[in-house]
Amino acid sequence: MWQTVSVIGAGQSIWKSLHTVHLGLNQRNVLCARSLVCRTEALRFIRMHNREAGKLSA
Repeated sequence: MWQTVSVIGAGQSIWKSLHTVHLGLNQRNVLCARSLVCRTEALRFIRMHNREAGKLSA
């Protein structure tokens, strides 16, 4: 009787740890995606700014 309960408890704790790891990976992926988007937006802005500056100096 007690063995089955402990096995179920162990299974739940393993599942919980896997779930937290999965959530952590998801958060990291979201952060990476956000930083990539920010980087591309910044690059686009810089390019646009350079183009405008080039027009002004030309």
